[in-house]
Amino acid sequence: MKETIVIEEFEVIALTRDIEGTHLKKGDLGTVVDILVGGKAYIVEFLLQGGFTAALEDIEAKDVRPLRDGELEQRQYREWKSEWTGAFGYAPPVAELANWDRFPEGRCPDAHYLAYVDGAGI
Repeated sequence: MKETIVIEEFEVIALTRDIEGTHLKKGDLGTVVDILVGGKAYIVEFLLQGGFTAALEDIEAKDVRPLRDGELEQRQYREWKSEWTGAFGYAPPVAELANWDRFPEGRCPDAHYLAYVDGAGI
């Protein structure tokens, strides 16, 4: 019998495949913000490193997995273009980011970054 994986609200998940019709890729990290159809699907929010929403998507349970121990600490980042952000997301103009903390690898915040694991995303 196949073990049922329980993913809770506000749990960080990783995508198990690219999501068609979006710029979301296998390994991208998101947070479950709502559980749909008794756990058969989730509303998942994908945040940019600066805290802005990159995407808010309904994702089937088969397309996500919980993170493994220590995996969050090993995350990497890929560039997310502001034009990829849908109606529920906001990417501020670069000028608004001038005083923010530094981004991955010490780069200036001239772009946004989305976290991923498993070497996916680039």
